Amino acid sequence: MKENFCQPNTTFRTSYRTLEEQMRIQAEADGNVFLPNPEPEGPVDYILICMEPSLGRWARNAEEARLRVKEGFKNFVASVEVSILHFCIRHYLCAPAQRYHITDLSKGAMLVKNAPNERNQRYEGLLNRY
Repeated sequence: MKENFCQPNTTFRTSYRTLEEQMRIQAEADGNVFLPNPEPEGPVDYILICMEPSLGRWARNAEEARLRVKEGFKNFVASVEVSILHFCIRHYLCAPAQRYHITDLSKGAMLVKNAPNERNQRYEGLLNRY
């Protein structure tokens, strides 16, 4: 049964954090490193959903990734490629007053070579759950 994370008497922030905690639990249950995103300030006009976050440039392995996340590292903030992505979204997709949020479907950072393994099952499970 799908849970409704936007209950009428809860705030956006509470709902988002509840959803993020569920995603953390799932990422760790899958044996991956949970990689949080910057929290949106509120509802957005667009949600861009990417594939699994990858280990490699920002962390060489799961141990280093967990340490970086503990120190406050967030996904979609720290590379030239991400800056270009944000620019394109702002310049070509959003009107001046519109807002967006970028996330990834699995929330579990993994090596790129491992990402295709069980991808269909991982995505199907996440989509059915949320």
